[in-house]
Amino acid sequence: MLIDALGPAGPLNSAHGLVDDLRAVLADASCPQWTGTAGDGYRARRDEAVAQAHTVLDEISQALDLVPSFESECAKTLAAAQRAMSTSCKIGIDMALSGRW
Repeated sequence: MLIDALGPAGPLNSAHGLVDDLRAVLADASCPQWTGTAGDGYRARRDEAVAQAHTVLDEISQALDLVPSFESECAKTLAAAQRAMSTSCKIGIDMALSGRW
């Protein structure tokens, strides 16, 4: 797995911006000029759809919040693997140089 040295900051900010934009659009999704049964029916369905969309957006936000910690864990694992590899390589070289290999 390749790890981006700059981290996911740019794409994450963009994704968070899109989520915020969607929330704003959902907040403004109304048709006050619609009256009567059709308007009431539209608003009832719209409110249900908006509530479901907010649930999905909350889950997306939670997933986006996990990305930096996942990236950090990957970097730590890679660093530990590199340290372990360099140690074992040094031992192998020392053994080869001393004739114990």
